[in-house]
Amino acid sequence: TTQVPADGFWVPLEALVESIEGTWSVFGVSDDNRVTRHAVELLHATGTSAFVSGGPPDGASVISTGPHRVIPGQSVALAGN
Repeated sequence: TTQVPADGFWVPLEALVESIEGTWSVFGVSDDNRVTRHAVELLHATGTSAFVSGGPPDGASVISTGPHRVIPGQSVALAGN
């Protein structure tokens, strides 16, 4: 095992959305509760999660399950709100 310092965050594999030409995205939720698409770079993956860089601004919500059920621009309600 080799540890390499990198900026990024972990997401469940099911949060990744395949984009054009082999790139990846995650969906986030903006301040006005609209779905937004954010390009990410896949740095490492395990059987259940992926370490990615890029993505939504720090502290923003990421749609971690079911991204295939929403589209960018769609209005959503966060769980628990």
